[in-house]
Amino acid sequence: MKKSNIALAALALIASTAAMAEGVTVYGTADVSVVKTDVGTSMAGAGNSAGSIFGVKGSEDLGGGLKASFNLETGYTGTNGALANGGAVDQTTVIFNRQANVGLSNENFGLTLGAQISPFIAGELNGATGVGGNGVFVPGLLILNGGNLAGTAQSAGGFFIPDAVNVSASFNGVSANVMSRTRAGTAGTGGITADKYMAANIGATVADISFNLAHQKITGTAITKNTVLSANTTVSGVRLNAAYATNSIDGVSNKGYLVGASMPLVGALSGGLTYARNDLASLGNMKSVSLQYTLSKATYVYLNYNKFSVDTAVAGNDSGNLGSANKTGAMTAVGVAHSF
Repeated sequence: MKKSNIALAALALIASTAAMAEGVTVYGTADVSVVKTDVGTSMAGAGNSAGSIFGVKGSEDLGGGLKASFNLETGYTGTNGALANGGAVDQTTVIFNRQANVGLSNENFGLTLGAQISPFIAGELNGATGVGGNGVFVPGLLILNGGNLAGTAQSAGGFFIPDAVNVSASFNGVSANVMSRTRAGTAGTGGITADKYMAANIGATVADISFNLAHQKITGTAITKNTVLSANTTVSGVRLNAAYATNSIDGVSNKGYLVGASMPLVGALSGGLTYARNDLASLGNMKSVSLQYTLSKATYVYLNYNKFSVDTAVAGNDSGNLGSANKTGAMTAVGVAHSF
């Protein structure tokens, strides 16, 4: 309880200070849903669509085209306000469990140091269905990537990598990112030995089709490699997306793919369809239907339904905090998301 109070006090201080600082933005999302699975009904507050987050970011013009920036971001659960939905393994003490970084950039190059999103995950987002959010994308990625995301010994879930150095470049519509961890082989939080981590992506748009090629390699107790080619385009108001992955864990290979579409339906109502499949029998496939009704620029209500061909924990909705012990063949989430 004392740790939670200290964390809340720190966030309040940062928010009040940031509100007065020029070039600084306080942002976030509150996303809570009621979730029904084969094992019962529960409430999920980490975010089954947008994700529950609180962040502070800012930038400063240094002159000569050079800019400095920073980003502090934490994830939480709206069910009780606890720290959650982050990248850090120990989310009881790490306040900024998603991002905590500083960077320098100009028109063509950038350097970011600290905890930040993996360029592998960022590249895969290019192939995500527009309607559905975390509740569809996270379990879809688990199937696409052979049951493995970018998880390292210091990053729960693997979306955000600590101790990271990321170099970015952009020329003539082509962008690229390369990331590496700097603490490989040293003791980390809780005495866990850090894994070596490397990731990269390259993206471009050709004939109204956005392409991205992303790769990661994790060297720990096992050597994991994932390579994903993703694309999306819009045709007559319908957004089409697809991703294809080749995966290897200690030399054992598997392949997966994800396809989807999202479109406006009636008035403020939009819909999304997603299908993900892996050639591993233990993962099978996932079929998803999503609906989203926009109430304002900042608020919407949603419904996600996922049907898994395999009754397995790894196919469960990780972002909804159902827990690895809750095996499920189907999941329905109805929720509200508000951003600020």
